[in-house]
Amino acid sequence: MEEIRTIRIHVEQAATHGMFIHVADPDVKEFPDLKEVPDQPASRSEPFLIDTDELGPIKTHLVGPLHSGPVHFHLAKWFKLHPELKSGDIVEITVMDGPQKTYHLRLCSGEQE
Repeated sequence: MEEIRTIRIHVEQAATHGMFIHVADPDVKEFPDLKEVPDQPASRSEPFLIDTDELGPIKTHLVGPLHSGPVHFHLAKWFKLHPELKSGDIVEITVMDGPQKTYHLRLCSGEQE
């Protein structure tokens, strides 16, 4: 049976300008592992797809320090469709286990928590 989990993320002001979503420490384990990249200051994960209602799947990857610190992934195409996003808005990522882990992103702004 597939296990389904939901990650709720509050959008930060810097994220709306950089078009990325921060992933908190406890939730990072839901995504592909970070790996060192030679001659690069940041580590990155293997690419993965995150499905969206508006654009379908978007290919992205995690970026951040290998052992601790802020981790994020870029979603420029998705952010461009949502110029109304502001600091404090909420996005939800649904994680579904199966033969291959899948992800779905949706904007929850204006909804009750």
